Amino acid sequence: MAKPGLVEVATSGTLLLDEMGNLCMEGQGKLLKFLDHGTFLRLGSTQERASTARIIAASNVDLKQRIASNIFRLDLYHRLSALHIKLPPLRERKGDIPLFVEHFLKLYNTKLGKAVQGISEAAMELFLNYFWQGNSKGAWNFTKHIEAEALEIWDKKVKWQIVSFSFWGQFLTTGGNN
Repeated sequence: MAKPGLVEVATSGTLLLDEMGNLCMEGQGKLLKFLDHGTFLRLGSTQERASTARIIAASNVDLKQRIASNIFRLDLYHRLSALHIKLPPLRERKGDIPLFVEHFLKLYNTKLGKAVQGISEAAMELFLNYFWQGNSKGAWNFTKHIEAEALEIWDKKVKWQIVSFSFWGQFLTTGGNN
C-alpha cells in the first residue's frame, strides 16, 4: 500500500515548500493543480485525494527572473504571491544573531550532552560582523562547527580563540562575501 505524501500528511496543517525556484515544471503544474482544486494524486495512483493543507513557499532566488527565463510558471507565481513576506538577510538583522547562536548552542548541548553556556563577547563580536552568506543555515552550520571544536572548554564558554581560527579561516577563504 502506498504511503501518504507530504501534502496528505499536512492535511489541516501547513506545509513549507523550500527552494521553490528549483521545482521542475512538472512539479509546478502539480502544485498549481493542488492550490487551485485542493486535490492531488499519490505517487503511482490514479485516484485523486483531497487535502486542506496550507502552503508556505520559500525561495532564495528571484522567481520573477525565473519567470522571464521560462523556468517558473507565472500562474503559479501569482497563486503563491497572495501574501509576500521579504525576509532581509541575517547580516541586515544583527539583533537576531545572538538569538540564533544561543538557540543553536542549546540544541547542540542537548544533542551532545554538553553544557556550553554561551560565547565570549569577543566571539560574539566576530559573529555580529560576519557576512552570513547562508543566513540562518549558515549560522546553524557555523555554530555546529564551533561546538564540535569546543568540546574541551574549561569555563563553559566558547572563547574568541576557538571561534577565531574557524571563523577567520572561513572568512578569508570565502572573502566574506560569497
